[in-house]
Order: sequence, then C-alpha cells, then structure tokens
Amino acid sequence: MEHREPGDALDLLGQRAPMLRALDEGPTTKAAVQSALGVSRSTVDRGLRDLEHMEFVERTPEGYRVTLCGRVALEAYDRFETQLSGVCEVSDLLSSFPGDVPLDPAVFSGADVIRPDPTAPQRPTEAICDLVRWAEETRGTVVGVSDQFVDVYREGITAGSSVSLVLPPSALRRLLSKYAETMDDVLSTGRVTLRESTATPQFGLKIHRRGDHRVVGLAIYGDDGLRAFVRNDDPEAVLWVESLFESVWADADPIPLP
Repeated sequence: MEHREPGDALDLLGQRAPMLRALDEGPTTKAAVQSALGVSRSTVDRGLRDLEHMEFVERTPEGYRVTLCGRVALEAYDRFETQLSGVCEVSDLLSSFPGDVPLDPAVFSGADVIRPDPTAPQRPTEAICDLVRWAEETRGTVVGVSDQFVDVYREGITAGSSVSLVLPPSALRRLLSKYAETMDDVLSTGRVTLRESTATPQFGLKIHRRGDHRVVGLAIYGDDGLRAFVRNDDPEAVLWVESLFESVWADADPIPLP
C-alpha cells in the first residue's frame, strides 16, 4: 500500500464513515449497503471504490468487508468526532480562557455539561455537591470557597471520605479564617490534606472516587460565578485529569496543619 495522507483519510471518512459502519458486521453485498443507507446504487459504487482505494475495505466472495486499517481508522475518526462535538458544546465557555490554558479535548468527549438555567440556577453547584457526597475520596484544585461547598465537604469528611485539595493563597486564607471552627473539626479526622499554590488552573478540577469507579469534573467560572460543571467518567478523561492534578499537587506547597 502506498502512503496515504491523513487529510485524505479524514476527508474520506467525513463522507463515507456511515458506509464503513454498514460493513462492520462482516462481508456485505452492495445491495445490502444500499438498503441499509437508503442511497443510490451509484453512491454505493463510488463510496466502495473510494474506500477500497484507501484500503479501508476489501472485496471477498461474500461481499465487501472492513480491513484492519479501515476498522482502526474508523475508531480513530469516531473518537475525533466525539471529542470535537464535546468541544463545540462548550466553545462559549472556553472562549473566556487564554489560548495556553492546559485542557485536553478528552475531558469533553461524551461529557455531561451541566449549566444553570432560569428555573434551576444552582444545577452546576448541586451536581458538584452530589459527587462530593457520593465519593469516598476527592482530590482536586479549588478556585474559590463558599458556604455551600464547605458544608458539603464537611458532611462527606465526617461520614468517612478523604479529601486532598490544592488552593490558591486567597482561597486558603478565607478557608482557614472564616471557617476556622469547621476546619478544626475536619482536620482532626486526619482525612484532609491541603496544599497551596499560585499556579492552580483557572478552573476547578476534581477527581471523585468510590471503589474502583472514578468521575472527574471541571468547574468553569466567570464573572457571574459558576457557569458550568463538566462531568465525565471516560477512562481517557480520567487519565488526563489525574495527570494534571498530580502535576499541580507535586508543585504545590504542603500546609503545616495541626
């Protein structure tokens, strides 16, 4: 097979991915492809010719079937399409960040994007609180501190969950001063670890674990408060969020606590 340009493959899959999927169950005749897609015979002929030229399909006595190259290419294309769709869904949220903010499209692939609406302005906040209550362990970074979040973390820690957070200096000062009594209570459990950093992400980053199940989240803020919460348990998203958190955690300063 001669070398094919990625752009050529991407253009072809943009047009012919449905046809490739129609062949994914095994050798299939042209008539069956035409029936499955509801297109003309000439469209099927052209599509199969293009796919065969790219060596994404091959002819057999029983019909056309997907090659290994075609299957892997389709899987890569489907991941790309899903990630791009997720990015487009949050494009208005991302537009407020500088271009060099570290974000991986995997975080948005198949994610739940929870936004406030006029009838339920607290939807993102409630989604975050639900995960804190669900988790046996929460790790993450903090943008700011509020009464509601302090209360839900206190409930979770009192019930037995462990928490490791990296906070910017202003949020840490507010936490230790305004909520001093609550902090005394939760720190006495030995299940809370705090670190301080001036280089935390511009979004809240969380990893919630219960047993072997991990759910990650991004809390995106604007001038008007919490604009959205992005929730995902896809392994690729979890891996990226965990990697970013570990990097931030390693560079943060431990806080000597009583």
